[in-house]
Amino acid sequence: MSSEVIAYAVDRKKIKEIYACKNKDFISGFMSEFCDEIEELAEDFDVKPSDFESRLDLIVNAKPYGEDDNVWIYNSLYEMFCQKYGELIEHEEFMCYLEDAIDDTPRTAFLQIPADKDFEGADYYSIAYEDLEKLREIFLTKPSYANEDYYMDEVNNIFDFAKENKKDLVFFAY
Repeated sequence: MSSEVIAYAVDRKKIKEIYACKNKDFISGFMSEFCDEIEELAEDFDVKPSDFESRLDLIVNAKPYGEDDNVWIYNSLYEMFCQKYGELIEHEEFMCYLEDAIDDTPRTAFLQIPADKDFEGADYYSIAYEDLEKLREIFLTKPSYANEDYYMDEVNNIFDFAKENKKDLVFFAY
């Protein structure tokens, strides 16, 4: 059960281009841009900022991920990619039970990252622009509370924002 849902309208093409771009300048620029956020997460979860940089290097250079106790770092990097190439969509109380709307849909990302099935952190669901209407229907009909006006308004506001701006959507449920 989620307690908070964050929605981003993103440019999936730019996010996809990160994977295998082999750009060292991207890595150093990204680490600098998100330095504060990375340091805070590293401190909160008792890892080093270099752990983020090493995972980012794997993504940028399309290297095998291997076994990892800190797969959640990829989730965090994915959200930072959404921040970099997207816009947070402001909303009120929106879908604190995202799983009800999506059901058993596996995590999806616009680039290749491993999903940690045991991690209790963020679930993320990425929706391509061309699938917005199909997924809007699921969000508006599937949950038991879908007929509530506040819920319908929030779903429509978020999907309308993405549609009007010709953007893809990514939801993170914490």
